[in-house]
Amino acid sequence: MTITDGAILERLTRLEGGLRRWRLAALGILLVAGTPGLIALTRHPGPTDRVLRARALIIEDARGHDRILLGAPLPDPRDGERRVASTGLAINDADGYERVAVGSGEDGSVSMGFDAPPGVGDPRNRERANLIVSGDGLATFRVLDGRTAVPLRIYTDPQNRAWLEFLDFPKPDRVVRRRIGFSGEERLEGID
Repeated sequence: MTITDGAILERLTRLEGGLRRWRLAALGILLVAGTPGLIALTRHPGPTDRVLRARALIIEDARGHDRILLGAPLPDPRDGERRVASTGLAINDADGYERVAVGSGEDGSVSMGFDAPPGVGDPRNRERANLIVSGDGLATFRVLDGRTAVPLRIYTDPQNRAWLEFLDFPKPDRVVRRRIGFSGEERLEGID
């Protein structure tokens, strides 16, 4: 099967549009999550040089469910332990399940993840999309399916090349990768 430059360009254009929408959604979530706190701080009378200091903040809904978690480190309200992110924000749904998380790691990495609702796909991992910048500055956007496999990645490599990669897992321990970049198309097979 031959892929034309026009078809590759069309695919990349659609994927870039999707990535833009994810970024706008993330910005909107951050604005919505931060606005109530900023409003509350501005309504209290007193000196304007006051600073609120805390290592963590958990915002509950009217039923007492944890809905927004903010911390350095990001707290895990189930056991009080820190999560992977050294600094982060997590937004939970009405039932207390994490749906969106943004964090920075101690290695200099930053990530944003979006989860499916409970009961959809493999219950061991509900993540469905991640936007990651590693500590060495490489960017990756990955999509997970209901099996928690990664059928699609868009990433940059250490040689500053961008790749669109499709992955298939024909056997439990095998992976077939097809990646497309400006230098051409490659097919790689190996052990997962």
